Amino acid sequence: MIRHALFAGVVFTFLSYVSGQADLEHSYTADKQPLNETALFVADALYKHPKLFRKLLKIGAAAKPLLNVGGDDPKTSMFLDFVLDLLPGVLGSPQTASILEILADELHRVNITDVYQYVQSQHWNQTDPRTKQAISGSLLKRFDKLRAARRVLTRYSARDFLPRTSNDTITDVCYNDMMNFMDALVSAQIPPRDNLNYTFIPWALNMFDAFGKPTGGITKGSLYWVGSYDLCMSIKAGLPAGVVLGNRTLSTPIKFNGKFCRAQFRLPEAVIKSFNVDTRGVKISLSWGMCVPDSCHSNDIAQMFDLGIIKGKGMTPHTVTCFEDKDLTKDTSGLVAAIILLVFVVVVVFSTLVDGVGDWIKDNINTDNEESDNTYELSKINGNVNGGYVAGPDEGSSQNVMELKSAGELPPAYTPHQNDKGDLGEEYLNGGARKINNTSGVKVSRPSKGKPKQTVCQQLTKAFSLYTNIPKILNGTKNPNAIHCLHGIRFFSILWVILGHTYNYGIISATDNPTTENLIDADKLFHRFSFQGIQAAGFAVDTFFLLSGLLICFLTLKDVKKRPVNCGYMGMFYFHRYWRLTPIYMIVMMAFSCLYRYLGEGPLWPADLPAADNCKQYWWTNLLYVNNLVHVDNQCLGWSWYLADDMQFYVISPLFILLLHRIPVAGVLTTVSMMFAGIGSSFAMEYKYGGDMFRMKENPHYWADVYIVPWTRVGAYCVGILLGYIMFKTKKGTLSNKKALIGWILTFAVGVTLCYVTYDYRADGKDPWPRWGTSIYESFGRPLWAMCVAWIVYACHNGKGGIINSILSFSGIIPLSRLTYAAYLLHPIMMIIYVYGRKSLLYISDYDIAYLYMGHVICTYLAAFFFSSIFEAPFLTLEKILFRRGGHSS
Repeated sequence: MIRHALFAGVVFTFLSYVSGQADLEHSYTADKQPLNETALFVADALYKHPKLFRKLLKIGAAAKPLLNVGGDDPKTSMFLDFVLDLLPGVLGSPQTASILEILADELHRVNITDVYQYVQSQHWNQTDPRTKQAISGSLLKRFDKLRAARRVLTRYSARDFLPRTSNDTITDVCYNDMMNFMDALVSAQIPPRDNLNYTFIPWALNMFDAFGKPTGGITKGSLYWVGSYDLCMSIKAGLPAGVVLGNRTLSTPIKFNGKFCRAQFRLPEAVIKSFNVDTRGVKISLSWGMCVPDSCHSNDIAQMFDLGIIKGKGMTPHTVTCFEDKDLTKDTSGLVAAIILLVFVVVVVFSTLVDGVGDWIKDNINTDNEESDNTYELSKINGNVNGGYVAGPDEGSSQNVMELKSAGELPPAYTPHQNDKGDLGEEYLNGGARKINNTSGVKVSRPSKGKPKQTVCQQLTKAFSLYTNIPKILNGTKNPNAIHCLHGIRFFSILWVILGHTYNYGIISATDNPTTENLIDADKLFHRFSFQGIQAAGFAVDTFFLLSGLLICFLTLKDVKKRPVNCGYMGMFYFHRYWRLTPIYMIVMMAFSCLYRYLGEGPLWPADLPAADNCKQYWWTNLLYVNNLVHVDNQCLGWSWYLADDMQFYVISPLFILLLHRIPVAGVLTTVSMMFAGIGSSFAMEYKYGGDMFRMKENPHYWADVYIVPWTRVGAYCVGILLGYIMFKTKKGTLSNKKALIGWILTFAVGVTLCYVTYDYRADGKDPWPRWGTSIYESFGRPLWAMCVAWIVYACHNGKGGIINSILSFSGIIPLSRLTYAAYLLHPIMMIIYVYGRKSLLYISDYDIAYLYMGHVICTYLAAFFFSSIFEAPFLTLEKILFRRGGHSS
């Protein structure tokens, strides 16, 4: 069909040329042959003289270099080769005579006698441009092109051009539905049949409309002709028996629905090189969205490109993805995961209702009784109250409130407030006693006798209650003994991670299904100075390693100072960490791996998602926190490598912390030695394999042997342990202004240098660094960055942070900081769902990415709040219930 459509276009163009070059004086008089018949004569002569056709082919081949304007363009050469390869078969095909017969009949139906008369009346000669324009324009305008095309195309069925042989594997039902669709696309003839009357079939036109079409910007990477997914999936095709399609009468009705498929074609290497762009390991291919009958599957569509006249032409796609119907009831793993999540939701809803109703009853029904029982006449006490003491106005002695309370003169558990002001008396200066002038009729509330001990069921109910957990998450109260700036550092670090992953997950790194329409432009980003800060987002992970080492060292040193370290203590030390991280981690992994297929759909949705599919086989590596060492080429939740590293560092941390507690010098030396061992290991691995974070597709060794292994990342953790020891041993507020100023200058200088020094080799025209240069940067950069953040923590904690400390310690950030762990687990999933669930391609620009990033942040934190409230907070409370009932504290 492609050949003959091409041939029809060639013949039509030729006829147009003939009509414009006609000799009016000798050929187009009233008593001679009209123009259309002369054109038919020439066309018939060409058809009957194949030697002339062969000469035309040679002329076309000779003219091919002239068409390559601007140089030898592989894309143009590939297209011309394709056309010239098809022409011999077209010109020698027996169907060509039928095409010319139809064209001849349509030309005979054109009447341009009035045009001839008009030309002669104007006395225009043959060479007058107006003559050529009038005749050729009238001929083309009055020629019924649509009807001619229909007659040509409906004279034969698509089956005649794409015949199926016994060796073809396409199924009967798919082949018949596909051929019927192609025939119906041209038009149908509804009985009673009339050769010149055709009927458009709306559903066939909609199916064709749902196909992807080439767009502008192909040289910019717009190589996915998306099509319309929603239109395709809404199509309901049907025709009754007796309708004529492709010169065949339907013996049975047509009935099928639309199905969207995505076919991918490998581009020749010469074409890819012509783009002159660094793809960083991302394979560039041509993707075509197609709307096909739902009786077809991926194998059928691939076979369709190897039938009939296109058989053996190298047009077979290397992959075809068809979006099949998704039925959760037939997916065992998905169904089990959905039930487990539903059980959690039901338990949380039930617990919330019970907890909320219980508190309402307690607050509203028992109020009157509590008020009558808990009041006391303050007039029974005559004296001055100050800071826990009562003294007579004329007495120099004083008596402790606790003594009065034991004598029954004060309500139980009464606690006076120092320097309290009010209507009860006047305050004495310098913390002196307050004289009570008048106490008659004044009542104070009797403190409650304490909350009754809750049963296990009550505690479990509160553990899963949103009524209890949400206020805990949203509480912005600062603990006076906490390191407040850590909340802000944690929050801004996860924002940096999300920013880096915005470019990575589903946009630049997508290989099997491109999601951007200007992927080639992405290469320019890497050469910009401003983008170096985004590429440096990997340092945010080292910030988390620093914070983890700091907190575990600082808190453990405070703890071991109060209690002995024994087997029970160490058991709780490890159990608490595992219990803190694992429940929500496993729930996210289960939900994503088992249910991601049901979270979205569209032309960009991948057929397989390794980050999720690998979980079904290698989930145990995540459960044991060894997924950074085992099966790293088939990782489940690839971004969870950080958790494995952090857990492994936590396991060995007592070696350093207990040495710091008992033999400080040995502890410091051991920690520093481990840090330099990590630096040396990182240098050696980077020198051996090379690569960076945005070239992992090109160099997978960087990911597996440099980026995620613990021995190359331990340096930042060791810096955190040393910082925790320093903060434990030094008194708060001892940092001088001079030292603080020097520290801030060095921190700012080193931090900015680490983020933007890579511009020296990434800028356009710059030579790449030697391997030893990138190895130094990779190995020393991470510990140096950790030292910069360590200074910020130390300075802010000692009151030398200024406005930076005010921002990092802002109470509004505390709830967001609590959600950091859940946000880290969920943010790539939110990105995948959005990007792959789109119905159109993304455009990479600063403005678009900024909006995309802000959307990712907001949606990630909303999801993190949901998961933390339902799956994280309850398990933290369960640990307290479990071990405090046994007399232990975690």
